[in-house]
Amino acid sequence: CSTDKTREICQEYALMHSEISLLPSETNLGMIPNFIRTIQACNGKYIAFCEGDDYWIDPDKIQKQVEFLESNSDYGMVHTGFKWFFSKSNTEQIRNRDVPSGDFYEDFLVKSHIGTLTAITRKRLISDYLNTCGQYINSWIIGDRPLWLYITSISKVKYLSDLTAIYRRHGQSVTNFSTVTDELKFFKESYRIRFFFMENVKKPSKETRLKVCENYYRGLLEYNSLIYMELIEQIKQTA
Repeated sequence: CSTDKTREICQEYALMHSEISLLPSETNLGMIPNFIRTIQACNGKYIAFCEGDDYWIDPDKIQKQVEFLESNSDYGMVHTGFKWFFSKSNTEQIRNRDVPSGDFYEDFLVKSHIGTLTAITRKRLISDYLNTCGQYINSWIIGDRPLWLYITSISKVKYLSDLTAIYRRHGQSVTNFSTVTDELKFFKESYRIRFFFMENVKKPSKETRLKVCENYYRGLLEYNSLIYMELIEQIKQTA
């Protein structure tokens, strides 16, 4: 149901490359349902993520990640460093340096380290996730964070410092917000998911729980302060 001929372009590539499988839809399914049906259609041993207009820049990216997973059965996922590209200013910023590897579920509860566009994971772990959390997934407006929380809760994760991908930052992407209120909604949802995992999937240490709660309430104060300042400015403009 694309209006910018994306579907036609994809069909052309599918005709040229037999390894491409299209999943056409006559209606707009929405981000999360589309994510679920795409995962369910995958039949490989591993799944790599590259969404929207992000792109990979390392031709050996997949090979390096798969080789690691093949040699380390106790690891369920590999992700890497990447760059943000700011379309408006035409500048780049390196992301994800000094990120831990191994068992870092609790660390991930506190701080997001994983660039989805760089991740490769074992498909069986995603299938386990859909079976375990399937009844909740459609109620979450974020697709990747709960998946990574689940995978980090049951397996080790490897970080490679190689810069393998570009994440475009512009006004049209899901995580760029037109208002502070929209950003606050996303912030609250990210913590609703964290709290769900802490209560229902894997309980963290008391120290980690306190740190997550501290970050949440500090964030609420900061966002509400920004919203208050926005309202004051609006009142000044209309007075």
